[in-house]
Amino acid sequence: MKSYFVASRKNLDTNKPSWYAVTHFERNFIRSAIPCFDEPALRATFNVTLGHHKRYQSFSNMPMLRMQPNLELKDYVWCYYEITPPMPTYLLAYSVNEFKCTVSRTTKGKLVTFRTCQMGGPPNSTSYVSSLSPKLLEYFSDLFDYPFPLEKIDQLVMRDQTSGMENWGLVLYGFSTLTTHNPIEYEYHNRIAQVVGHELAHMWFGNLVTVAWWNDFWLKEGFASYFSILGVDYLYPDWNHNSREFGLLKQFAFFLDGQHKVSLSHKVGKTSREQLMENNELAYFKSIFVIRMMHAMLGNKAFYQGLRSYITQYAYGSTYKDELWIQLQRAMFFET
Repeated sequence: MKSYFVASRKNLDTNKPSWYAVTHFERNFIRSAIPCFDEPALRATFNVTLGHHKRYQSFSNMPMLRMQPNLELKDYVWCYYEITPPMPTYLLAYSVNEFKCTVSRTTKGKLVTFRTCQMGGPPNSTSYVSSLSPKLLEYFSDLFDYPFPLEKIDQLVMRDQTSGMENWGLVLYGFSTLTTHNPIEYEYHNRIAQVVGHELAHMWFGNLVTVAWWNDFWLKEGFASYFSILGVDYLYPDWNHNSREFGLLKQFAFFLDGQHKVSLSHKVGKTSREQLMENNELAYFKSIFVIRMMHAMLGNKAFYQGLRSYITQYAYGSTYKDELWIQLQRAMFFET
């Protein structure tokens, strides 16, 4: 389920097959969909036009500008989308489907519209994701002191996805990660909120500021994972979520660190897809505790001041870990 793929699954409403097409380009799968330079440090704007049968709807990173009939194919349409901000190629996204959507919006600061969509199912099946997403986006916008730059985020719950994808303005979620049979309220809400928080934190760490190369993959995955935990704690302060989650993950992170023979930042070749995916677990789990130690050592004020300077300084650009160290060190110096 990589690159640009088409799939058919039973529609939960009709019990009949329903087709959809969707992209998943991270890290270097876009090269099999369109000719491009697919290194994360290279940014470009994208002007997307999608053609499809009128029974379907289409999505891309940006809002649709207009839809018009295809004069050469009966019952087909062309959909023209706004030009994207400068971004790396792996964040380009588009989909054609028949999903049902729930709409929600932010209520503080900049107005951002969410559409949370899946292939049929009960009307309230995406209501929890739809309601918490604007709250988390508002929280991150305030925390990082940098408003989310787009006008909308479409969220597609994919039956074939096993993991999420943080495309700017068009986020993908795995169906299994947003559903659970556990009746315990804490487990249900914690799991889903943390997944959504992870992908939305990527709007700043990964999308707005991108790693220059996959050597520093943890710069985006570590911060997205760390702030997803803080995001759940913000939504449900009575749960003591931070202590629970960090306690559960710490021993696993230590175990991983003992099994791998590479550092958190390590050399990654330019052509090997296997090497690009190697040591992913370190980037997701060990990095959480490296960041947590930095947070504790610097204190709230210097830590967030350094991160905000980092985001502002390198917005719409790319970085290595040294740029982060410089901003945190400056914040620590001025704080002391």
